[in-house]
Amino acid sequence: MDEFYQARLPGTFDESKAGKRMKLPIPETWEMQVALKGNKASTWQDLIGSLNHTLSFYQSFVICMLIDLLAVVTVV
Repeated sequence: MDEFYQARLPGTFDESKAGKRMKLPIPETWEMQVALKGNKASTWQDLIGSLNHTLSFYQSFVICMLIDLLAVVTVV
């Protein structure tokens, strides 16, 4: 228990969960969505439409950069 507090982790220490495996929720990232739904236009449209709700700032930034890069490539 002392190690938990020394690590300055958020929350409180729950001794009943110590040493047990716990299932973490599957993160909802663009990589997971593309892997599940396929690398299709409809998948990307859904992702772009849901940027504000499900993806982190960094992932949103990367997708915006990809959209800008696509605009540059199609102009040339």
